[in-house]
Amino acid sequence: MKNYAIGVISLFMMMFALLSITRVEGVEPELLKKYVADSQAATNSWLALVDQGKYGESWDAASKTMQWTIKRDEWIKNLDGVRKPLGAVKSREILDVRTATNPQGLPQGEYMIFVYNTSFANKDKAYELVTLIQENDGSWRVLTYQVT
Repeated sequence: MKNYAIGVISLFMMMFALLSITRVEGVEPELLKKYVADSQAATNSWLALVDQGKYGESWDAASKTMQWTIKRDEWIKNLDGVRKPLGAVKSREILDVRTATNPQGLPQGEYMIFVYNTSFANKDKAYELVTLIQENDGSWRVLTYQVT
């Protein structure tokens, strides 16, 4: 099951890494600004949990789709192995923000993708990819996270 969950997450990552959509079709510019602001605030709050080593809480705050994809204890174990060794964040800068509506193969809805240039205590140059989905209640929640 663990390999399946990692495979699904990897598939999501590859798909979003290839997206080059820069606006949401049919969404007014003011609403798009709100999408970006709200999803960025959600991303910042979620990344703060990860930065503090609160991996279980980051899973709790993630989207239902992510929670269905990977179990909480597997998520914690994965981040312990991947994120924890990097150490504290020294700097984080947004490199790119992308949007998508109803991407093929994923639940219908609005998506935001943030790509960060991040420097960690134990790795000077890394990239973080955070994908969010707008859930039925209107809130933005993390669907995927990858650091390379």
